[in-house]
Amino acid sequence: MNTLLMLNSIIILFIIALVYLFIYIQERKRYIAFWTAGWFIYLLTSLIDYLNYMNLPLALLNPGYRVGPLIVSYLLLMGTLNYFGLPIRRLWKYSFVLVVSFVIISMGIGLPLFIINLLVCVLGGTYLIICGTSYVRYQAKGLERNIIGWAFILLGILLMNYPFVDSKITWFLFWGYLIKFIIECLIASGLLLSYYKKMQSVLRGSEKRFRDIADNSQDAIYEINLNPSFKVRYISKASTDISGYAPGEFYKNPNLIYRIIHPEELSYLKRLLNNPQLVGIPIGLRWIRKDGRVIWVEHNNSLIYDNNGQIIGASGIAREVTERKKNEITFFNALEVSQRRREEMPNIINEAELPFIHGDYTKEAEKLFQICKELLGVTIGFVAKIDDNENSFEIIHLRDGNKVISEPIKMETGVIFEEIFSEAKPIYENNFPKSKWSELLPKGHLPIDNILFVPLFLKNKPAGMLVLANKPGGFNEYDAGTAFQLGKDMVVDVYTTSLLRMLKEREAQITSIAHSVNDAVVTIDSKNNIMFLNKTAENIFGYSASEVLGMTIEKIIPGWYLDKVAKGVFEEVGLKKDDSEFPIEILISTWIRNNSTYRTLVIRDITERKEYEKTIKHYQMLFENSRDSMFLVGDGGRILEANYAAAKTYGYSREELLTMNINDLRVKAISYTEIKSLISKDQLQVFQHRRKDGTTFPVEVSLQKATLNNGEVDLDIVRDITERKQAEEELALEKERLAVTLRSIKDGVITTDSQGKVIISNKAAGTILGQPKEIINNSIYNIFTFLSDNYAQECKQCFNEVITTGLSKDVNNIKVSTADNMKKAITISCFPIYDIGSKITGAVLVLRDVTDEQRLQQEMLKASKLESLSVMAGGVAHDFNNLLTGVMGNIQLLTLYNKSNNEELEALLELKKAVRQAKGLTRQLLTFAKGYEPIKKVISIDDLIKEATEFAIRGSAVACKYSFPKDLWPVEVDNSQIYQVINNIVLNAKQAMSNKGEIKIVCENVSINKDHFVAIKAEKYVKISITDHGIGINRKDIQKVFDPFFTTKPEGSGLGLATCYSVIRKHNGHIEVESENDNWTTFNIYLPATLDKSANNESDDGMVIKGSGRVLIMDDELLVRKVAGRIIKYLGYYVDYAQDGEEAITKYEKAISSGNTFDVVIMDLTIPGGMGGIETIKHLINIDPNVKAVVSSGYSTDPVMAEYKKYGFSAVVSKPYSIEELSKTMKEVINTDTKL
Repeated sequence: MNTLLMLNSIIILFIIALVYLFIYIQERKRYIAFWTAGWFIYLLTSLIDYLNYMNLPLALLNPGYRVGPLIVSYLLLMGTLNYFGLPIRRLWKYSFVLVVSFVIISMGIGLPLFIINLLVCVLGGTYLIICGTSYVRYQAKGLERNIIGWAFILLGILLMNYPFVDSKITWFLFWGYLIKFIIECLIASGLLLSYYKKMQSVLRGSEKRFRDIADNSQDAIYEINLNPSFKVRYISKASTDISGYAPGEFYKNPNLIYRIIHPEELSYLKRLLNNPQLVGIPIGLRWIRKDGRVIWVEHNNSLIYDNNGQIIGASGIAREVTERKKNEITFFNALEVSQRRREEMPNIINEAELPFIHGDYTKEAEKLFQICKELLGVTIGFVAKIDDNENSFEIIHLRDGNKVISEPIKMETGVIFEEIFSEAKPIYENNFPKSKWSELLPKGHLPIDNILFVPLFLKNKPAGMLVLANKPGGFNEYDAGTAFQLGKDMVVDVYTTSLLRMLKEREAQITSIAHSVNDAVVTIDSKNNIMFLNKTAENIFGYSASEVLGMTIEKIIPGWYLDKVAKGVFEEVGLKKDDSEFPIEILISTWIRNNSTYRTLVIRDITERKEYEKTIKHYQMLFENSRDSMFLVGDGGRILEANYAAAKTYGYSREELLTMNINDLRVKAISYTEIKSLISKDQLQVFQHRRKDGTTFPVEVSLQKATLNNGEVDLDIVRDITERKQAEEELALEKERLAVTLRSIKDGVITTDSQGKVIISNKAAGTILGQPKEIINNSIYNIFTFLSDNYAQECKQCFNEVITTGLSKDVNNIKVSTADNMKKAITISCFPIYDIGSKITGAVLVLRDVTDEQRLQQEMLKASKLESLSVMAGGVAHDFNNLLTGVMGNIQLLTLYNKSNNEELEALLELKKAVRQAKGLTRQLLTFAKGYEPIKKVISIDDLIKEATEFAIRGSAVACKYSFPKDLWPVEVDNSQIYQVINNIVLNAKQAMSNKGEIKIVCENVSINKDHFVAIKAEKYVKISITDHGIGINRKDIQKVFDPFFTTKPEGSGLGLATCYSVIRKHNGHIEVESENDNWTTFNIYLPATLDKSANNESDDGMVIKGSGRVLIMDDELLVRKVAGRIIKYLGYYVDYAQDGEEAITKYEKAISSGNTFDVVIMDLTIPGGMGGIETIKHLINIDPNVKAVVSSGYSTDPVMAEYKKYGFSAVVSKPYSIEELSKTMKEVINTDTKL
């Protein structure tokens, strides 16, 4: 048993340690770290303890095992102090280090374990007690304070007592382990409960701070109801600053929401509310303020749904963005201009790179030809440029002698282009007419004698061609070189001129663009001095250009240093004029002019991007750490990404999930398009999903749009709702149980809110209060008005006190009149209802109809009196029977001795008759006494019925008519009990007929099958029918007549017929009643008949049977002993006497020893102050198993008298007994070989 308990403790400790480790991983709280380490060390110590208990050799672990409890106690103390923010005293640290060191050294030198354990356990117990007192002192009120505090204290006391517990006391080991295990669980659960409540407190604080922020926000925060009625539930104070209307005006007139919206925006607003997909996107709308001014307001809304997914309201934030809207318009206009300029930039750059192709070169071409004419003496020629595709030349200057042609002339490049530019040098031909060139030039050209082709290049690319002709004497290499150099110079001049012009244009354009772009542009020189900044830079940093030009870049970027230049794009912190810092991103381009290095910084304010990145990081963290399964789903349902929770929930690895389709997880195959359609309609959908192991579970799926790599994907959020479904089912079942319970209980239950409005009520409440109408939604104060003034005022005051003080209260004995004018007494108990914040939110009133209870208390008082009377009756009957025994016995002896004197004999017979009547009286008293079983004898029932009836109607004018068949079967009954039954019924009949009239009693033999009535024991019965012609019994009361304490008599006890019912049932019979109101009533009694024909009616006319033998009489009454001795001697027996059981046992043992054993022992059942018959017979049976004993008692109704054989007796005689009965019993007992 100890082993099993220790293993269970280790398993529970392991689970507790894992729970604390999980909480620490989630929260990273220092005090949780201490507690987690404490539980793990406690687990290790318990494991070593178990191994030691199993006698495994663990000598190396003994030092750790010995100090384990101290380390655990110290860690729990550190965690507790850290939890409450209390200082850690040096004394505790030093004492811990000293004791641990002492234990290790002591074990090394072999000090007794008792000393080591004593020091460790006392200090560890002290730590635990300090933990407990800290919780009791500093923890807020609650269940966990007492659980943790006193559990720590008990565990500390238990640990301190450990060294003094003797391990040999094996019975204590199990209980010690069990108590320790229970306390550990209490501490662990209490710490968790304490941590949970602390987290709740932090959450409530966060909620309060959020409320404060909302109330002080400059943005208007609102919440409105759309269905079933339109109203404003909340709107913050900022609404006044934005719209000019106070919050109260919106509450009073909800339609003001639509009035402030610009008429042109209303259609868009309604479309927005009808399209949930547009909700959540910031929307700009125009408002009309109270003063008539039109402003721009940005809305960010979210919809509120009920449990059925229907839209019932909306909440959101409204912010005035008029200035921002104006800036956006200016921004977009500037952006459009900037975009157009950016589209022109390639042309500008292209022109700057090829100015010879696209520039206006007529003047330069004319100048070039004039120089060539003067230097070389040529007369004709032209200058041409190549088009963009290098397919043709365009002659831009043609000279024929003194004739100049300035209009452009087109000429195909063809072979000329290949010949000239393939060599990349001038080519001349002095015999032109006979050369190949004559065929290549266009037809109709001027007469040419010789010709020189000079290719023109720009940046090693063909740019054009200079052609000279008709030089006197022809061309030579010098001419070719000269013309080639002149062509180069012309190209350079044209390029330079054009480039300078375009640089100026570009500078103007760039400056314009720089001022129009959204990013700040700053130019610095080699000394980091600011040379230029655009308008955006002025706006971002708050300086004008004149304020910062010539200052160093550190003025606006304090962290600037040249090492970052190589990084290209980097992030830094900018400094505004008001000294506020903000994040920026810098792109640097470096350029050199006049051997000086300049840098242009393109600076972007990335404040919003940083916030966005934080948001993205936050959402990424939420995605990864969400307890819900999350999937990014592409076209067709392909899973693009899944979080850790998805892998854990479905049992797949993340790699496996990325190869699957979202439909692979569903039990029922549905197209992903259909799934999206269902979710878009109802926002949330419930499906059955399947895990990798094949198990299925219910999930709730929501779908949102997300952007991934500039593409749109779906974010599927899947929540396992297995526990929620179970909780919903349990909640529904619990609600049904509550409803059934409220319907079925008899007490009325009313639940109200703090204002007294009835929220819940059962039908019994209205019935008890006499208000059959529905009382839900009514006021409890109105309900109380149905009571009389005094009770109504008291109930109202009770309710108010419970709501105010939080203390339960009762109002007792309230008198109520029902709809049928019945009077009731009720009690109202009122209890407070608290919310999670311990605020009183209402009350529960329990209404109890105590009318029957009060009546029952009265009847119980009567029953208590009857109980006392019955005890007294039993005692009186017992003593009276003892007296009657003496009187009866002596009278019978005198009768036997005086048979000659007739007068004396007649007097004795009359005296004997009087004694018999006294015996009947005691029989009635014994029947009235409780706690008896019937002592059955076979009798003929007719004489008993007559005797009981005559006694009941004595002294009245009621007559009785009997009808008994001659062959009436005998019955085995207890005379006294059946006598009482007949007497009670006849007495009721007499009273029902007002003590006059006729009662008819009929007996008959009947045979009944088992279908006639329940619990039948026989087939043959004697049926006794007692009929009166009195007032009868109402139909509604006829089923209750046998119920205890039910009576229709003002002075009745309600016990008479209940007693009759009980007696008949104990006789295995049946009793029933039939009645017609105001006419007659019949009671039918069925008693089992017996086949024994020897009916005994207790007549004294029997014979006196004499005999012989030895008889021992045990009775505490001397009178009884004497008269019994005389009778037995008269019958011929030897008699000896004993006053109590001890004397009887002694005399019986002596008789056996002498060989003269007693043939019969007659014992009184009850001996006051001594050993009675039951104990004595046990001793006699041990002495002589064949002992024959007869039990006798004045309590003839004692259960022992009914079941005497069960207790070892051979026969029974009741006091007062007759000489005939005693002689017959003696003879039967003695003549029987074995015990009867």
